[in-house]
Amino acid sequence: MGSEQKHVLIVAYYFPPMGLSGVQRIAKMAKYLPEAGYRVTVLTVEPGSYFAFDDSLLAELESVEGIQIVRTRSLDPTRLHGGYRGKGHEGHREAHREVPFPEEKSRKVLSTVSQFLLLPDNKIGWRKYAVATGLRILKETPADVILATAPPYTSFLIGRDLSLRTHTPLAIDYRDDWVDNPRHSYPTALHRRITASMERKVVNQTSVVIAINKTILDLIKKRQAGPNPTYAVVPQGFDPEDFANVSTQVSESDKLVFLYTGMFYDAQQPDVFLKGIRILLDRRPELTSIVRCKFAGIFPERGKEIIQQLKLEPVVDLLGYLSHTDTVQQLVDCTVAWMTIGRQQGEEMISTGKLFDYMGSLKPILALVPDGEAKNALSSYGAAFTCPPDEAEHIADELESIVGLWQAGTLPEGSRENIQVYNRRKQVRILSNIFDKISG
Repeated sequence: MGSEQKHVLIVAYYFPPMGLSGVQRIAKMAKYLPEAGYRVTVLTVEPGSYFAFDDSLLAELESVEGIQIVRTRSLDPTRLHGGYRGKGHEGHREAHREVPFPEEKSRKVLSTVSQFLLLPDNKIGWRKYAVATGLRILKETPADVILATAPPYTSFLIGRDLSLRTHTPLAIDYRDDWVDNPRHSYPTALHRRITASMERKVVNQTSVVIAINKTILDLIKKRQAGPNPTYAVVPQGFDPEDFANVSTQVSESDKLVFLYTGMFYDAQQPDVFLKGIRILLDRRPELTSIVRCKFAGIFPERGKEIIQQLKLEPVVDLLGYLSHTDTVQQLVDCTVAWMTIGRQQGEEMISTGKLFDYMGSLKPILALVPDGEAKNALSSYGAAFTCPPDEAEHIADELESIVGLWQAGTLPEGSRENIQVYNRRKQVRILSNIFDKISG
């Protein structure tokens, strides 16, 4: 790499080898920033215990020249499971351990307790270790920009601490809203006021605020009452290289395969889709030998009970958690990818990361979504079937329409041209231009 390259320090708790959706955005930013002129240092945690790991994502980053990964200790709930036994830091592949994802009822109880006791979130125990290590990094190799991504919002506090103490421009990246996050429940009005105060202090120190969509960005702007940073939307996206590295030979061309990738949590549950499938098969019993519903990811026990209750075992395949590469292969192999947002407060601001990987595959997408950002993103895709997320009969109607198009050989393909705004390589070029402006 040339000496003219600038340097960005990325603060990210969720980072490979951790898996799941929270790591994809920042991992792909790190991957493409060196070719956009920025040498990357990632400040993250030792792997510890987590719900899923994907070493292929880490291997992809380790193959890119210009990326250094520095790991620190942390005192947070994921450490309670043991996992990490620990020694080194930079780039050393540490032991890690998968732990079960809690069922939804237990998850909500744990989340409520955590939000009462720990502000801004249960990763606050990472702050002192990350700041100490970040200061050492910046003393040895000053950065032109610090980029902190959240959740967890502790990352923003770390970014602010480092920016204040080194006078380095700070960029913050919202993958979800903070104060008005629909998944947050404030135990008291005081908790909300403290959180809002934390956010104002962070934004007042920030040169650029980035969010995944306009709805979230507008909420952030509305809450601020201080110096105005630059605001920018950099949406979720897909990596075109992911699709260049998989087989394009469809394995089950005689089956109509509906694929869901990722986790279910909060209002995003499989129930209504499964009920829609049951209604479809009751209307058209002959489709039982043709339709397949595949789930690639952590699947809830309650969902398994619903599959049994609806007698859908013959048409459902639970694949478990797969590496990102294997998940992309499933996308290429499927007929239709589907996703849901469910009904919940703040539903209009949710635009899940999986939706954009789906777009990258150019596959038809069945989206059980309310009006809002996800539906808007699909409006120009050219191969989207949308319906309300809580109406099983409507979903069954849409499924039957898809069956008819598939049988006629006329299922649409997504617009290759219109999805380029979500191409991660192109997005990083925009990001690097933003960094150039704030770093001088």
